[in-house]
Amino acid sequence: MPFTRDDGPNLRAEKLIGAGALYYSTWSDEHGNRYVRVEENVGGGPSNGTFSSNLYPLDAIGGQSAATGIIIETGQQVVSQDKNMSGFLRAILNDINRRANAE
Repeated sequence: MPFTRDDGPNLRAEKLIGAGALYYSTWSDEHGNRYVRVEENVGGGPSNGTFSSNLYPLDAIGGQSAATGIIIETGQQVVSQDKNMSGFLRAILNDINRRANAE
């Protein structure tokens, strides 16, 4: 399943807890499904948290305790082992919703 990164710069989402932010990109597939990918995790000090660079389906964020992502190169589904990934994805979803409401 080929994925295409949407045009534009990385977007910035504030973390839900603590200081710092996440930079993310949006993607889509040939069926019109939308995905997000964490590109960078900034701020927050030594306990900044780790993240996976897989794609995560936008419509599944928040509906699962473990974040299931997709490896871009293979299309294979994987469960993220990063303990903060679910929270990071919720922060991104909050930012996407905030942007949509501001339009």
